[in-house]
Amino acid sequence: MWDTVLTVVVVTVIIIIIIIIIIIIIIIIIIIIIIIIIIIIIIIVVVVINIIIIIIIIIAVVVAAIVSSLSSSLLEQRRCEPLWRGKTKRSPHPTGLQKPPALKDKDLAQADDPPRQAAYGPMEWRKILLTNCPNIDCFENYGPQYVNKHNKKLNPFWTDVFQAYGQFYDNVKLEKYSELLAEPIFNNNKFKIGNNPFCYNQWTKHNILLVKDLTNEEGTFYTVEEFKQKYDIQTVNFLEYYSCISAIKKYVKDSNIDIDNSLPNTSSKAYSMTLGSPKGSRLFYDVFVQKIDTPNPCKKWEQMLENEIDWDKIFFKTHKIKEIRLKWFQMKITYRTLVTNSILKEMRIVENNNCTFCNMEKDTIYHYLWSCEHVQLFWKDFERWLKSQCDHCQRLKMNKVLVLFGYDKKTRTDDGFDFLLLHAKYFLYKCRFNKCKPRLVAFCNYNNYQYKLDRYVHQIEMREHNFTLKWAMYNNLFNQ
Repeated sequence: MWDTVLTVVVVTVIIIIIIIIIIIIIIIIIIIIIIIIIIIIIIIVVVVINIIIIIIIIIAVVVAAIVSSLSSSLLEQRRCEPLWRGKTKRSPHPTGLQKPPALKDKDLAQADDPPRQAAYGPMEWRKILLTNCPNIDCFENYGPQYVNKHNKKLNPFWTDVFQAYGQFYDNVKLEKYSELLAEPIFNNNKFKIGNNPFCYNQWTKHNILLVKDLTNEEGTFYTVEEFKQKYDIQTVNFLEYYSCISAIKKYVKDSNIDIDNSLPNTSSKAYSMTLGSPKGSRLFYDVFVQKIDTPNPCKKWEQMLENEIDWDKIFFKTHKIKEIRLKWFQMKITYRTLVTNSILKEMRIVENNNCTFCNMEKDTIYHYLWSCEHVQLFWKDFERWLKSQCDHCQRLKMNKVLVLFGYDKKTRTDDGFDFLLLHAKYFLYKCRFNKCKPRLVAFCNYNNYQYKLDRYVHQIEMREHNFTLKWAMYNNLFNQ
């Protein structure tokens, strides 16, 4: 009996295990089917999205093509409505000028002259400009102000063109006497009377237009009597004639042009550059940027020191200073912005503007860095110190330009001396703030510290060889 029961139990357990296994297998199959369905759905979605993107791109390309076509048509319809300086002006021609009547053969021949060919391109444009601006024929024999003065009805575009040419013309610097002789006298900003360009109608009637018309074969200007006899003019205003000659001579002096007996050029320099320049704007760019005015502080230094200073070299040396604190210090000297008692008094920070060292004269940058008696003693000690320790400094002579700016045309310096001089000036600056007299002994201690600091910087930068070369001639200064 127990055997039967045991058999039934075993069979039942086995059946239950089989059923559980079947259920697990069914669940796994269902999960796999679900995963496959999800993957299929994802693939379908991705394909649909790609199809939609492609359709959108096709539609965008088609729309862009349609818009471009419509825009071209609209621009073509409105090409006669140019907008200049915010003002719309309708015109039957793209130039903004009225279309001229048919020109005769004589006019067409005149329209082929080089100025119009070079400046205005196609034949149609030259015809239009000739009709609306007949004074263009005088372009070569007058300054650029002539066209602007005698053509008030030009549209804004051509007004801008001639104004730009005028600026270019004014920036072209004459360097040779032959270039000066080919220069127009009238309506030319290079020659001014009372700070304005001028024009003498009586002279233009006798075809007296260029500087060469006022000179003889030797290159000197005619006297009034020679001028009358040359051009058969009965009456010549003495003041007008010599005012014109003076204006030309002033330009010659300001431009440092050497007068000789060279033959004049065929046309003015600016006119020749415009006609003969290669394609591109490089030449015109160079003319506009060739001269940068000297800053006003630099001009004041030149006036004060009564010396012409090479500022390019000074700014180049200043740029090479690595320590920002010292670079700013030198820049403040150059631009006259270093703090002095004169400035502090105006700001009501100090009671008087006397020098901190001598307490006698007005405190200025020039005074406390050079002319003060105590500072003069310091520079003399500094010069003797260098001469006694360095053989190559025997011919050294300190001067105000060298001290203030670290460069002088008559003195050749090296990196070591530049370092010493710059720190000597900064030492004076610190003495002024500490209200103590500058002494060479104190500077030597200060300089020894700066020397060690400079060596440390070169070691960090792995430029010890440069340090050795820099101080090779000055080793005796630091071995005392």
